[in-house]
Amino acid sequence: MNGKVGAPKATQEVSAVVEAEIAQLVQDGGGWEAAISMLVEAGDPHTAHSLTCNDWYRLRRALEIVKVGHAAIKSITVIRLECNKT
Repeated sequence: MNGKVGAPKATQEVSAVVEAEIAQLVQDGGGWEAAISMLVEAGDPHTAHSLTCNDWYRLRRALEIVKVGHAAIKSITVIRLECNKT
């Protein structure tokens, strides 16, 4: 078995956004430490500080999971708000 059990799958759109963010970060002169900061700011400091230096694959995947998770939480919140209207 590979990856975390129950980790959400990223859509192609989310993967493309994460790739673009990392590419922009690198283009702007940011390196590994800047990428780790991006993951911390995205909401996953635990994973950010547990990654092996320059493990870009896992960094990308962690960012995908955070972004998919935030989207899922937002949709759940909208559903709850709609349910409270009735």
